[in-house]
Amino acid sequence: MDINSQTLNISEHLNVSQVDIPEIPKDIIFPDELNRFFKEQIRYYVHENGMLQKNLSDTELDYNKCKTKINELETKLKHFEKLTDGNDILNSTQVASIKIVELSKKLREKNSEVEVLKTKNSKLEQHVYQLQHKPEDHKETGLPFFFVYYTAKNIFFQKEKKKPVNELEETVKKLQEKLNHMTNKMLETKNTNLQLKNDLKLANKWLQQEIGENFESVQSLNNNGNWRGRSQIICDLQQKNAELREKIKESQEKHITLTSNKTDSKILRKKYDALRARCKVLDTDYTLLKSKFTMMKEQSERDQDIISTLSSQISNTRDIKNDVLQQKDLIINKIQKDKNILCKEIDEYKSITKKIQGRNNSKNIGRLEVERQRLLELVEVQNKRLNSERDAHSKTQHLLRYEKQRAAKAEANAARVELESSTSRSSGYSTSSIRPLDLGIKDQLELAEENIKALKTRLEIEHFERKSDLQEFTKILRNYDYEESQMNL
Repeated sequence: MDINSQTLNISEHLNVSQVDIPEIPKDIIFPDELNRFFKEQIRYYVHENGMLQKNLSDTELDYNKCKTKINELETKLKHFEKLTDGNDILNSTQVASIKIVELSKKLREKNSEVEVLKTKNSKLEQHVYQLQHKPEDHKETGLPFFFVYYTAKNIFFQKEKKKPVNELEETVKKLQEKLNHMTNKMLETKNTNLQLKNDLKLANKWLQQEIGENFESVQSLNNNGNWRGRSQIICDLQQKNAELREKIKESQEKHITLTSNKTDSKILRKKYDALRARCKVLDTDYTLLKSKFTMMKEQSERDQDIISTLSSQISNTRDIKNDVLQQKDLIINKIQKDKNILCKEIDEYKSITKKIQGRNNSKNIGRLEVERQRLLELVEVQNKRLNSERDAHSKTQHLLRYEKQRAAKAEANAARVELESSTSRSSGYSTSSIRPLDLGIKDQLELAEENIKALKTRLEIEHFERKSDLQEFTKILRNYDYEESQMNL
């Protein structure tokens, strides 16, 4: 029985391309914990695969051993069934055993005949011995010893029958012939006995050559007293047949269990092939994910550098904005102080004008009216400038708020970028989201710088105009004081 025919024939081409494996999207990046979990799962499945292969090989060996045992038992059963059935064709060993039985029967018959002849011979020898030890009876008769011997024989067989002398001679002749015939028969039986013994020896030799060392000859069986007849052999064979059938039932049960184990092993082999294909796919996916992970790591490092530069730029812009706001507050305070001073000067001027009006100087009233109108114009101009400054201040406040909101939005976007880079969900998304943010922040910074420059120039212009107004106002006041002093003189 070929062992290779019973082993599982698995092709080298596993048709991995036909296995339906769900596609993993390119944007997904697995974390380290998941990769470690997959590695542990792969190691576990590889170990389980080795154990299953070992169990499969062990079960296949057990299956082959059981198959060989079943075949041996089937051959033995067939052999015993042939022995029990008379119609079947007899083997050489069966023919030899039947011949031995027949020869043993013949030998027993011949032995019985020999024993009968021996008993008869012993009786005759006893009778002869008795006649030899009584010679007086022979002398009285005057007959020879041979005649006396045969007459004694005749007397022994016929007992008390009386016959004439002529008939005695005939009987002696017949007895002699019978004795010769019996001796010949005895010799023939001895010869046949010797022939049968030789045949028995030859048959025993043949059987020993056929069966082997476990063969027990008929003589040893007769000597031991354990010789069995045909019916006993049939009973023993029937018992052995029943035992062998029970063994065959057990072997069939084992065969059923083996078939179930074989199906289980096939299922496990299929699962193993699927898992091996899955492992290969996972290995390829793992290499791709590793390369993606390295790319994403590099990209995240770049993004972090960009975020750090942007955060530094945002902090710088904040500092600049704070400086500008402080300068604006200082300028507004100065303007307020100048305004208060001008209001005081106007009040003083009003008081002076009232004094001048009290003097009822027509000349001075005309001049003062002119000067008053001029001062009123200057005050209106100053008020207009103050209103424009207030509008500019409100606009700058509005721009400041807008810039603060933009800075807060930029900070939120930077925090979002940091979160996206830490999670590293997708490389394309992160790069596409960071670039417009960078452009927006740069535009916002440029706009803020331009606004700051414009505000600075406007503040300088206003400061210069205020200085010129103050100088003109001081000149007017000086002229007025000079004229008043001259008038007093």
